[in-house]
Amino acid sequence: MAAICGPNRAIRPATVSARAISRLRSPSPMVVHRNAVGATVEQADVGRVRERGSDHMAVPCRYGGAHASEEYLMIETLLSRPSRRALLGSAAGAGLTGLLPVPALAGSPSGAVAAVIEAMVRDHGFQGVVMLGRRGRVRFSHANGMAHIGRAIPMRTSTPLGIASISKRLTAAAVMRLVEQGRLSLDGPITTWLPDYPAATGARISLRRLLSNSSGVPNPFRAAVEADPALLEEPWVSTAEAVRRLATGDLVFEPGARFDYALSNWVLVLAIIEAVTGRPYAEAMRALVLDPLGLTHTAPGASPDVMSYRTVSPAVEWTNPRPPFMAAAGGYYSTAADLLRFAHRVYDTDFLSRASRTALTTVEVASDNYALGGPSGPCWGIVWMGVGRLSSST
Repeated sequence: MAAICGPNRAIRPATVSARAISRLRSPSPMVVHRNAVGATVEQADVGRVRERGSDHMAVPCRYGGAHASEEYLMIETLLSRPSRRALLGSAAGAGLTGLLPVPALAGSPSGAVAAVIEAMVRDHGFQGVVMLGRRGRVRFSHANGMAHIGRAIPMRTSTPLGIASISKRLTAAAVMRLVEQGRLSLDGPITTWLPDYPAATGARISLRRLLSNSSGVPNPFRAAVEADPALLEEPWVSTAEAVRRLATGDLVFEPGARFDYALSNWVLVLAIIEAVTGRPYAEAMRALVLDPLGLTHTAPGASPDVMSYRTVSPAVEWTNPRPPFMAAAGGYYSTAADLLRFAHRVYDTDFLSRASRTALTTVEVASDNYALGGPSGPCWGIVWMGVGRLSSST
């Protein structure tokens, strides 16, 4: 028996063959789940079953509101009830970056998992790392392709890769550490820590709104870069200058009214972390999150042995500058193993308090299922979190 997730409907058993799994259209986020026979889950949406014939199932799971998108879940049976402490899967690489809690998986990967990986490579030119783990321990890992074509560096499971917006989750965890220490609050005005920020707007904005991309702060980043392309190449730009140029102005909507995936939110979060700790952001992150969790292969900047490409044949290199003021939003690189450790320790242990874990996974913007630092939502009796898309370059 297997069932799928989503809002507002009761679950229903269904099966689908591995052949149907291999035909899933792209791009789409992917997550592998295992179900427990006899488990009862209410309020789960049933998507269209693509094909019947085996003990596997692949279905689209819709979430969100006006901007709803599809999630495909491949679900397999398991002969024991899943623990509340979910297996954590993380994937990072060219075309796939994610941090996704999934129920328990033990032993070698099933045929369905292998089929998904093979389809990713065959149909989409996937080059990267796939890793599955349980309670912080790696149970399966796979690397495919090249990390750097020009230098003939193959992709390895230990290859550090840019994690883009998963950086926001690291930042949100650091903020919660500071909240627990009594040095920050999620709902106080940001002028408490940034007294020079314009009072008319700063008094209306909270950290909760910044971390959930719902503050209403203007986002002039694209226009600023178009006016001054060298902005991305200016590591000397101070945090105060970045706040002035990229995160100051009249609010474009009432805080909390809607979602806006704006870099300006995270420039302000970075500034607040620096202000309250008295340290540069990278040093504060090291002390608050990276060192305590043992994330020894996670750091801001570009991965030293990896090159992104606009096209694979011919190989056209592509660089994406990440100046320091962008670090909180998307400036880190990491390994799949470090992400697995981070997910397990932050969301599944007492590294943070229960209240902090709840805050990190509680949706603040219903239209986009966005919590603090990333999307989150009820799915099949657990909380899922994910960032990324399966895609290919041509």
